[in-house]
Formats: sequence, C-alpha cells, structure tokens
Amino acid sequence: MRNMNITFTADEKLIARARRNAAKKGRSLQAEVRDWLAQCANQPSPNNELDDLLLRLRQIRESSQQTLRT
Repeated sequence: MRNMNITFTADEKLIARARRNAAKKGRSLQAEVRDWLAQCANQPSPNNELDDLLLRLRQIRESSQQTLRT
C-alpha cells in the first residue's frame, strides 16, 4: 500500500487540544487521524447501500428470467 500525504487547515487551538488528547493515549495526532480516516472509509454510505440493493434486484430479475426460459 502506498501512503499519500494530505494537508488540511484547522484552528490552531483545536489542533493543540487534539495533540494533547492523543498524547494522553500515548499516540500521535497523525496516528489518530489515520485511524479516523480508516473508520470513515469503512463506513457504508447510503449510496453504497443503494447500489448493493439495486445490484441484488438485478440479479434476482435475471435469475427469474433465466428460470422462465428453461
């Protein structure tokens, strides 16, 4: 897996608090952000759920059509 760098802007005080909270857990802010990003990427979005449902419906329809032909 290739790592990418990202840059974002946030309030200085917010970043300082986040660094302190991460340090209290024995972690870096970078590690906390990396974990947060992984959680965001793994959460199903409503669009993904809809796509999955549509795919299943198509498969059912195709299966039904094949059954009728035989």
